[in-house]
Amino acid sequence: MNRSAAATQPAAPLRERFTQPAAPLRERFTPGEWMLLGVVALAFLHHIDHVLRADNSGWPFTPDLTPFTISLLVYPIFVLDFLLLRDRPRVRVGLVAILFVALQVTHAIVEPPADQYGTWANGTSSVAHAVGQPNLLDTASPVLGALSVAVSSLLSLTVLAALVLLAREARANQLQPTASER
Repeated sequence: MNRSAAATQPAAPLRERFTQPAAPLRERFTPGEWMLLGVVALAFLHHIDHVLRADNSGWPFTPDLTPFTISLLVYPIFVLDFLLLRDRPRVRVGLVAILFVALQVTHAIVEPPADQYGTWANGTSSVAHAVGQPNLLDTASPVLGALSVAVSSLLSLTVLAALVLLAREARANQLQPTASER
């Protein structure tokens, strides 16, 4: 083989890397990560509900900075989690635990299920800071009220499930021997 031919051929491991099929989608994420993706989807639906109810919305949909505005920080945190924290399972568990506690406190004090339901079922808000304010669909729908509460409740359960799965995965990774211990 002449020098020019050898210089143009990639190293065998590199060639193999590009010719191997990608892992199936199901194997790319752990069960805890799949649950986190479910959390992202439900959080997005819940935020849409906030915007449409209008009584617990905030910037960038209204001029006011509110707890809703702060809750939008969850999306960049999820991106960071998937990009930077896959090798830091304890940090992931800590962040999801904080999310779970914040979600429970918020939905118990600031935005209880009765308020979520009432804004849709009655067509207007009964929340102290927005009494009489109509939802953006200007409709009274008990079905939308029940759906709003269901999404919120499912979000809480999914965050709890993600927390449990990620904690198990972190513990399992901690118990595995390192390469030097084998």
